[in-house]
Amino acid sequence: MIRKLLIKAALVAAIAAPLLGAQVTIDTGSPGSADVVPVGKYSDFVVPIPTAVAQTFAQPTGFNYLQMFTFFISDGFGGGANLLLQASVVEYTTSPLAGTLLYTAALNGSASPTNEAVTFGSGENPLNLFLDPTKTYALVLSSLEHFAATPDHSTITVGGTGDVYSGGSLFATTATDIADIDATNSLDLGQDAAFSATFTSARVTPTPEPSTTVLFATGLIGVATMVKRRRRV
Repeated sequence: MIRKLLIKAALVAAIAAPLLGAQVTIDTGSPGSADVVPVGKYSDFVVPIPTAVAQTFAQPTGFNYLQMFTFFISDGFGGGANLLLQASVVEYTTSPLAGTLLYTAALNGSASPTNEAVTFGSGENPLNLFLDPTKTYALVLSSLEHFAATPDHSTITVGGTGDVYSGGSLFATTATDIADIDATNSLDLGQDAAFSATFTSARVTPTPEPSTTVLFATGLIGVATMVKRRRRV
């Protein structure tokens, strides 16, 4: 009995680390200091600033399940903490910034003056988004969902790189209403976002939270030890 408990505890602890199995990750690298892109609401800035950006991408051959993705954001102009954003995965139709939503999550803007990595999906909570290899998709950060209620001068900057990724590009729009976005006001910035995206070849079963799993394993070991001591007495 004790041996079985110890073996079970060891097995439970072994799966505490999240695993996605066979995977491929697109990673454009760290943000460049000259490649940041402002996003948000700033009515009296010298030029209109983007209200949303989208990074298009091509999933690696045979790896059609998107499991997680990361952007870098910072409070470049000030007021970032007041900005409510929506991160989404979009099936590109008339514009990379507007299409069929496959995934969406709310995100508060950053108050950090330096680039902060923001990740959606994980080993514990994989996205498991199937992407049709014949279609084009984009990772979007948008302020438009709550634009009317957003205080003026609420902005962030999105970390970018040079034109380093051949599978897509970074687009931006200055439209102030989602319904107005189309190909005519979706500008290709000629660079890429600093981003990463991880793909698998099949759906992934979420792994248990490490803290919960380790706690359970520790409890099993404790029970086994207690039983062993009582037998000695």
